[in-house]
Parts: sequence; C-alpha cells; structure tokens
Amino acid sequence: MNKTEKFESAIAHYKALLPCERFVVTGGFVLFMHGLYPETKDLDIILVNPTEEAKTILQRLQTELPAKKKPNGKSDLIAKIQHDPDFSIDFFEAKKAPNLFSGDRYCSATVSHIIEAKEKANRLKDWVQLRRIAEKICNQAKYTSVILTAPIGDESY
Repeated sequence: MNKTEKFESAIAHYKALLPCERFVVTGGFVLFMHGLYPETKDLDIILVNPTEEAKTILQRLQTELPAKKKPNGKSDLIAKIQHDPDFSIDFFEAKKAPNLFSGDRYCSATVSHIIEAKEKANRLKDWVQLRRIAEKICNQAKYTSVILTAPIGDESY
C-alpha cells in the first residue's frame, strides 16, 4: 500500500469512527492531491460540530497533547494521533464548514481555504509552503518576464 492509499484508508476509518456534522480533509494532503505540493507528512482533518462521543474517542486515541502544536495560539487543534509509524493526523474542531469540494469518498477544504488558514497561522513553515505553491503556478522567471513585457498601464494583459 503506497502512502496515498494509507492516507485514504485512514480518512475512511476516522470518517466512520467519528460522528460529526461534516468530516473535512484539509491541509497538505489536499494540496498534494491537487498537484500543488510534492508530498505530505501528515493528515489534517476538520470535524464540524463533532459529537461528545467523537471528542471522547479522540481523547482516548491522542498520542500528543495538541496544545504543544497550536500555531501562535490561533488553532482549533483538538487532537494529534500517530496513526501509524509513517504519519500522524491532526484533528481540528470547527463550528461551521469551510468552503468545500465534495469528492466521491470525502469532502475536502478548497485550496483557497487552506491558503487562508496558512496565512492566518503566520508561521515561517506555512509561508515557505505558500511560496512553493505560488512557484508551481508561476515560477519567478516566468512571472518576471510577463511583468517586464506587459505594456505599462495595461491591466488586461
């Protein structure tokens, strides 16, 4: 089983295990699946209005206190689980669902939502990731060549 298959298996497992209003996959895995990031080391999952049962299950499975991992105290991280030796899963709680893309097997946050979350976290790691994403869309040389060849004042270029 490759890493993508392991991630998708874990998503299906926790989606069935954790009752909530919406189960949303977000973060690096979504960026990877859209071809915007070369790899991901963990899963990030948003539970929209998780039940008390879901929270209790997460407390039992938790391998690391999430308070250690909150970026600048701005995160709604409620649990961190080491799913297997290859990767961990961060679970976040939300009162309402972010903008969603509905796939066949699961819903994921939109790329724009993930970018906004990375900007809000304001960590160096996130800004480096955002730059890599931007370079996937338009590298520095291409960007500079367009800027230098566009007629001044022509915003329709």
